Amino acid sequence: MQLHTSSTGTKYSAKFRRNGLLILTFAAGLIGTLGSLSAEQFTEVTDTAFATNPATPTFGNPIWGDINNDGHIDLILPTFKASCPSYCTACIVYRNNGDGTFTDITATSGIVSPVPGELQWRGFSLGDYDGDGNLDLYVSVMPLPKNVKKYDLLFKGNGDGTFSYVSPSAGIASSTNWGQCSFWFDYNNDGLLDLFVKNFNPALAPEGMSNTTQPPLLGKTSPIISRLYINSGNGTFRSSRRAAGLVGITEFDGEKGHSTNGSFQDVDLDGDLDFAFSHDSNALVTNEARGFTQQPETVIPRNNAWDTKSISWGDYNNDGFPDLFVTSGSAVVKEHKTFLYHNNNGIFNANDEVAQNAGVFTGGNTWGAVWGDYDNDGNLDLFVAVPAGVGVPIGTNNANLLFHNLGPDGNGNYNFEEVALDAGVQLRDNMESSAHKGATWVDYDNDGFLDLVVKDGTGINTDTSATGKIHLFKNVIPHTALNRYLEVNLQARTESPHSNTRGIGARVKVEYGDGKMAFRQNDGGGGGMFASQSSQPLHFGVGNATTATVTVSWPSGVCDQFSNVATNQAITFIEGSSPCP
Repeated sequence: MQLHTSSTGTKYSAKFRRNGLLILTFAAGLIGTLGSLSAEQFTEVTDTAFATNPATPTFGNPIWGDINNDGHIDLILPTFKASCPSYCTACIVYRNNGDGTFTDITATSGIVSPVPGELQWRGFSLGDYDGDGNLDLYVSVMPLPKNVKKYDLLFKGNGDGTFSYVSPSAGIASSTNWGQCSFWFDYNNDGLLDLFVKNFNPALAPEGMSNTTQPPLLGKTSPIISRLYINSGNGTFRSSRRAAGLVGITEFDGEKGHSTNGSFQDVDLDGDLDFAFSHDSNALVTNEARGFTQQPETVIPRNNAWDTKSISWGDYNNDGFPDLFVTSGSAVVKEHKTFLYHNNNGIFNANDEVAQNAGVFTGGNTWGAVWGDYDNDGNLDLFVAVPAGVGVPIGTNNANLLFHNLGPDGNGNYNFEEVALDAGVQLRDNMESSAHKGATWVDYDNDGFLDLVVKDGTGINTDTSATGKIHLFKNVIPHTALNRYLEVNLQARTESPHSNTRGIGARVKVEYGDGKMAFRQNDGGGGGMFASQSSQPLHFGVGNATTATVTVSWPSGVCDQFSNVATNQAITFIEGSSPCP
């Protein structure tokens, strides 16, 4: 770690990574492959990285975060549910050893049910809620039997790869709610991470799954099914049952859309976080002066027929506004499609759905989708996990999709080319046990190029497709070694006003080269949210630029700008250390 000084005299921390592979690749004849996207971009290294790779169920994307503060990002693999005689652990915790391998530390991690009996562990979310520098973990839980009260699981991180269960003492409520997912965010911009928990509404459950302890729907009225926990700042939370209408909006005005997935983004860059929800229906909810407002179908259609799944925010056209990609998939044979909604200067319109025109449309059965600039050319690419093809059973034509962003054409329109087969991540084997569901981008080996993890298994089924293995793909950089990167970590200051410790919700703009720009909002990383939330650096490709200007708009309202930042490094920016001009 070296200490560097910006043009304003401000000091910030940076770690330079000039991997020997870059030099060797060039020396070996890089010129012959630079212009070719047909060269294999990824190599699967699962067998060498993991000593064991059991087939497990899946609920949401795998999550990454440095849980032992050693500088190497670790992996937690949600496995939905474990059949256990006493105390359940429905995940696998892998410590990153820093040498390309991982060690299973589940048994010593402390991530275990505090009471005997089975629970369905669903969404996993990492975040530092108490500001001690250690990542904490929240697990949304569905009780078994379904009418028995339970606690969702809040595990306080100890900073050494272990966790301590704190749900009751932290103020997490006991309930019979059918937990689905959660996400950490600063709801009131007070510098403390709050927590939104999305629960399934049992009154809207398919026949045979209803929880008899919940009242039925009466017209367009249904029970409060979600919960917002406000951080009190002393290690505890207080539950806000309505919170400006946020907890009730995902009921879709009585429609049969229970919405199991949620994600946030500041779509209009006004400093307040907005939300999207998906499942049987999807919806956009904007944060306005009088509270949260669900937008009508003229803004984002609800698409009830499509079983929408992953929510992936990404500024694919580099205009500084986050666009929205949504997948749709089901365990049964039906019609599906993908959606890409273009954000036009903070405004969405149902008629501005551009998946077909941009080249990211598929009628396949799609689940996890994640944005990431895997070739560091400055344009966000898109990986989509596919457990089945068009109108066929799970496991048939299960070819993943990798959409390479070609950048703007002569008219300024951005287009994509599908390259999964050539890149080596398609994984098509037409096997039911290879139902590709979850995915995350991650630079697990700290070389500055994004790698990819894919998890098979569709989760709640009972057939062969319910379980699957993990796939880890290393980015081997055959044709992009001249492209450079920045990996950005954010650290809040202690004096007021200040943001939450890791700057969740901050907007980061990187300007480089001849008028080029890339934009990200810090939502935890991984490229998209599918019932889970990682905690990763923000990754930017910057082409061949050697320096960049980085502007950080913090949740507190503080703005920092760092000039002449050297690229090809991991860097931590500290809030308030270089005020914007």
